[in-house]
Amino acid sequence: MLIGDLVRFGDTEWRQQSRDLQALAIGDYTPVVTALRALFPNTQMPLRAIPFVDRYIAELTGRYARPVVRRFRSPDLGQAWQLLQDAYTEANIDGVMDAVERALVIQRSLLLVPMVDAGGVLRLHICQPWQVQAEYDDPADADQPGRWRKLTIQVPQSYSAEQVIYGQAVITPDSAWRTVNAGMQGMYAADGSNPFRRIPAIRVVYGDAYPSESGCPEPADCNLCASG
Repeated sequence: MLIGDLVRFGDTEWRQQSRDLQALAIGDYTPVVTALRALFPNTQMPLRAIPFVDRYIAELTGRYARPVVRRFRSPDLGQAWQLLQDAYTEANIDGVMDAVERALVIQRSLLLVPMVDAGGVLRLHICQPWQVQAEYDDPADADQPGRWRKLTIQVPQSYSAEQVIYGQAVITPDSAWRTVNAGMQGMYAADGSNPFRRIPAIRVVYGDAYPSESGCPEPADCNLCASG
């Protein structure tokens, strides 16, 4: 009989920290208020929030906030370079990469998943750690989205009374569904089939993660890389 070491991972606390960082990044200081009330429950101490997280992001990002000039110099490309340029423009790749960069410097790990919007346009959805739950048969596949058995993502499903109500997007190699107004809707096809035949997710990390780790450490010298 093989007896292994049991290591308890504080998944709930980790996800809450991820969500708190997202809130602070957009100027929502609810996490500060919550922590203040927990530490000093009997005080009416006023909130004086300082945008440290927002300033941290602003100092370390901005590569894609400015106009990006792309040149394709190969003489063999012909008019293909214009097609590539148009594809980048129509996909708003710089806007997506700016949002990815801003989230990445605080979250350290993200997941990019293509989703079809209400207009039928395929767009990359940026999933932060608190939104994602992956299932796999082998723990060594934790860093390989293409080998996951199931991916569940917390996504907005409706808006009511100034509140965003979250539902789920559930993707497997065979199917892809998401919640829309309390009902299930196919993400890529009306019958809920998955044309990719795999979980179409790209894992983006700020610095190299250890093998089989879905997250990554925070080294002093961080390099932007993607895998998946």
